[in-house]
Amino acid sequence: MANDAVVFLDEYRASRMGCYEFFSHFFSDKRQQALLDFFPMVEAFVRGENAFLSGGEEPTEIATEVPKAGDELERDYARLFYGVGNRTIALSESVYRSEEGILCQGAWRTIKELYGKHGFQPAPEKEMEADSLSMEMGFASLLVQQNKDPADLLELVEGHLLPVGKVIARQIRENTSNETLLQVAAVMTVFLISEKSLLEKTINS
Repeated sequence: MANDAVVFLDEYRASRMGCYEFFSHFFSDKRQQALLDFFPMVEAFVRGENAFLSGGEEPTEIATEVPKAGDELERDYARLFYGVGNRTIALSESVYRSEEGILCQGAWRTIKELYGKHGFQPAPEKEMEADSLSMEMGFASLLVQQNKDPADLLELVEGHLLPVGKVIARQIRENTSNETLLQVAAVMTVFLISEKSLLEKTINS
């Protein structure tokens, strides 16, 4: 039984790490089909984790079909995030945290300090993106992989990823009808809320 518990915890940690990695890649430049093929599994895990933590009934089916990569998704993504539409959604935390709404401000410095605490350093060409949703998700995956103290991950999720992720997800809902983008935004929000709950329960247990 002890070995079964260890295997379960290892698999659970690997699934959580995989979710963080999926969102990290999705919100960078890697929306190839090989990535999107994983989304139904990400959604199934997130729905199951949320049900487990909330005491609800765990879903038995995967509702979402595999999203399709290609021009339509990339065009709609560009309209939202690349500054070619009526409104551009920022993916960097500083834009939402600073009064000026510009990059590389207080949140950028704060997250770099958190990275340094754990020996993580963005590549020089990616330093301006240190407080991006993508890099913060990637860092969270690293903390899970290294089995760091839950308090360290909670600091990242509660103080950075969850508030910024919710703002970005809300703007996606308000500015597109692309089903893939809407589904990813919804699942990301539930995942971050569930992670906060899991980490708080772990710390207080």
